[in-house]
Amino acid sequence: MEKKTKDFSLFRLRSTGAIISDGYQLYMDNFRKIFRTTWLMAVVYALVIGVFSTLWLNILAEMALLFTVHAPMESIKDSAIAHALPLAGGFVVITLATLLLTAFGFSILRQHREENSISTPTRWFGQCHVKTAGRTLTAGLIIVIALLFMFAFIDTTAILLKGHLSKTALGLLLVGETGVFALLLPMLFLTMTQYIMMKGNWHQALRYWGSAIIISLVVCIVIGLLSIVTELPAAVLFFANITSMSGTLLGDPSGMPDYMSWLNIIVFTLAGFIQAYIYLSALFPFYYLYGSVETQEKERAEMNKKLD
Repeated sequence: MEKKTKDFSLFRLRSTGAIISDGYQLYMDNFRKIFRTTWLMAVVYALVIGVFSTLWLNILAEMALLFTVHAPMESIKDSAIAHALPLAGGFVVITLATLLLTAFGFSILRQHREENSISTPTRWFGQCHVKTAGRTLTAGLIIVIALLFMFAFIDTTAILLKGHLSKTALGLLLVGETGVFALLLPMLFLTMTQYIMMKGNWHQALRYWGSAIIISLVVCIVIGLLSIVTELPAAVLFFANITSMSGTLLGDPSGMPDYMSWLNIIVFTLAGFIQAYIYLSALFPFYYLYGSVETQEKERAEMNKKLD
């Protein structure tokens, strides 16, 4: 008997479990082609992560030193203000690199939607669909604004109600607000996926909120577990640096070689490169969720026509 080929077409009704399994299987089955399409952008992303992770580590050491030696509050504030711009710039650069990497991933998915296959790129440096990249940047900006609004809303609540509620009541309220926003984010991710794919009734995502929450939870667990396993050396090096800094602050010799800064950049960059492909895999379950949603909406519209 001939072995049946699994149907990876986008516009099919799928259960939540099938959406997740098909998404990750499509990613693994085409990983070599995905790698050849995205490797250069993944290198850029990894370098950004490596450089700014090392910068953040150095800033952390300097701030810890100021607190340990009981520096005047003015000195601590001046140092915080001086580091605010590099940290803000780092956040912007990391966000931009992440969105560009995501745009490459969505370009692959756009090709699969149109051709029902993922092909090897014709250029050695990969390829990215320009309109998809523009929509990805727009969607990313919307998500960043939503996250900033979330943090600002929670912080404002904490400031306004501090002193009016007990610490326990205020803590429970803030946890509740965080939980509500966390439950809304999956629907936003689905809506932005539909927007980026340039097709679909994105305003109807509320009907599929439950599936979006389950898929987001599973994807977060997968990302977390893979990150723990693959980025363990970077985590060990990070804590080794923290331990060395703590000893130095107490008057002990550093114990770290002179080339430690370069080693930090190299290790964090390698970890960032692996991280890039872990994060790219998260797009594929949402891609199939989008396809299932569109299929259900199409069938719903056809059924309504028949009833009319």
